[in-house]
Amino acid sequence: MPKVKKRSTLPYTRIKQGKLYVVIPYRVGDRWKQKARLARDQAHALQVMAELRDELGRHGPSAFAGDRMLFHELLAEYRRAHPGTPDWYWRPMLEYFRERQIRSITYADLKQFRSQRAATPKRFSGEARKAATVNRELEHLRAVLLYAMRHGWVRYNPFAAGPPLITKGEEEQRSRVPTPEEEERFLAQCVPPRAHLRPLVIATRDTGLRRSALLALTWEMVDFEGQLIRIPKGNLYKRRPAVIGCTDRLLGELRRLWEASEQDPAARVFGEVKGWKRSYATACRLAGIEGLRFNDWRHGFATDLMEANVPRHLAMKLSGHTQEATHEIYANIDDRLAIQAAAALDRLHASRTTRSAEPEPATGLVN
Repeated sequence: MPKVKKRSTLPYTRIKQGKLYVVIPYRVGDRWKQKARLARDQAHALQVMAELRDELGRHGPSAFAGDRMLFHELLAEYRRAHPGTPDWYWRPMLEYFRERQIRSITYADLKQFRSQRAATPKRFSGEARKAATVNRELEHLRAVLLYAMRHGWVRYNPFAAGPPLITKGEEEQRSRVPTPEEEERFLAQCVPPRAHLRPLVIATRDTGLRRSALLALTWEMVDFEGQLIRIPKGNLYKRRPAVIGCTDRLLGELRRLWEASEQDPAARVFGEVKGWKRSYATACRLAGIEGLRFNDWRHGFATDLMEANVPRHLAMKLSGHTQEATHEIYANIDDRLAIQAAAALDRLHASRTTRSAEPEPATGLVN
């Protein structure tokens, strides 16, 4: 008796080797293609059909590239779109997920990856890996998966499928802030061949911007007449106000850099600063300063705002902090308030200079 071939009665479906598939035709240029996806039954087939049409409508044919995309292919796409990140951020996730299909990565996989990285000692020193280091790696992995989600290559972000995996509360909180005396000693060492450190340190101390954000600044963002730095939108400047006021000393450093430059508005303010880590370590050693990271100068910005009596909600906005959300609603940084904050810092700097110049009171004691 001849074998009867089973046919599906549901449109856009077919049965192959006893399994039900949803088949959606789509067009790429002048050619028609088909996308097939397995379904458990007819009810599930209707759901799959809706998902395929939604993916096709939102992301076009490129959405179907994610079905067979491997993690190392996704990472290559991401790195082409975001060049410049150090390899040590990518190496651990690439070694762990290299041949995995990106749509098969689950929350449990991410949790296991975090546990493995936390248990892996540092490569050269053999010391235990800090929670902050693991969090940075997870943040970059999350960025890669979000990139895939934006392109429709994955349907959801596995990081969102459970409790937060990136826990800032586990990180060791640094309270190191450079004192005015340390600042004076450090800047005294910012002479050739370390002169490039002076404007960079003053800029991060008086604006609170990260080193990466400062190195990305261009001259068209600097308003000499208004004494402002106009901040663009983007990840480097996330949660920052649109403008930051320049203190007198920062404005003087910027003017010197501008006069010594080719005066191209599109050029970077701090040029191509290279070898800064070695120069920074040398300056700290010569100044007799220990345990002071470059990022600690940013912490000094928030401390200086507090000492200068800048209102707390305004200081939080200037620092890019997001706590005390109620105050955030009322803190809108415009040109006037940015200049007011810079003027308060100028008064603080002037008061420090005055205090250091005053003679010590006589004690009445005779040696």
